[in-house]
Amino acid sequence: MKRQQLTARFAACVSTAAIAFLGGSCEVGAASPGEPVTIYLDGSEVLVLEPSDVTAPLDLLKHLGVAPEDVRYAELRAPDETPIRTPEPLQKYPKRRLAAFPVADGIGVGWVDLRLGELPTALDGVPPVSFAPATEVRLRTLDVERAAGTVEKLPLRVVVGEQSFEYATKDLNALNRFGPAQALGLDGGRQAQSGVPLSSLVQSALERASVTLDDVEAAIASGPDGEVRLEASELAEKTTRAAAIKRNRKGLWRLKTWAREGDAAVERDGLRGVDRIEILLK
Repeated sequence: MKRQQLTARFAACVSTAAIAFLGGSCEVGAASPGEPVTIYLDGSEVLVLEPSDVTAPLDLLKHLGVAPEDVRYAELRAPDETPIRTPEPLQKYPKRRLAAFPVADGIGVGWVDLRLGELPTALDGVPPVSFAPATEVRLRTLDVERAAGTVEKLPLRVVVGEQSFEYATKDLNALNRFGPAQALGLDGGRQAQSGVPLSSLVQSALERASVTLDDVEAAIASGPDGEVRLEASELAEKTTRAAAIKRNRKGLWRLKTWAREGDAAVERDGLRGVDRIEILLK
């Protein structure tokens, strides 16, 4: 599929029935309120849907020209919500389709039940596995995952100012290890599953660069799927947002973050395929 930004332009507004159900309003000829939804495929932005574009449930994979069996995972995102990540969605939801649909305050995205093998023209309510509204959809195909398993397992590059350092798995394993719960001031650790704390990696790189955490503004982990930014205050051993990194079974570096909610460490955003961590200095 040719990678380019596609923006569907539909002229109608949401149906009267949908407006009544959702408690919204829409004047004839006026754009629906709310934020757009950005679709990423294998790390590249390929589609931006405005609320006025979505007047009925829209099959996103069909619209993108992607076969359902080629999707390795789909991740839905919404503000202040834990992303909904679905591995092998065709196996998990064989009778559902990933669809965008109109809601009163933007665009909803979720897994919609088929009716007689097709998407319904209208929904009776918000699907159970969805965000309404949503802001991002991130898709990765099987071909990318298969290719990842054949490439050389490269070290992780950490950049501090103008200096660059490389870390192999054995280098990270030699660093201090503690779980996200401890970093968030909770009991326990889950260190085996969590990987190496990002704070330990940052401290190691800072020592090699002869700078201190006081000199740091933030750290940005980046890869084909995007980036995750952590402020300097989130890179200390005791923090409000814990992060850890490890190499997964495909040989890719993966970053996970957690936040404290009450007496529990709750997983928040993450990033698979990290190839660089840049430590920004003040």
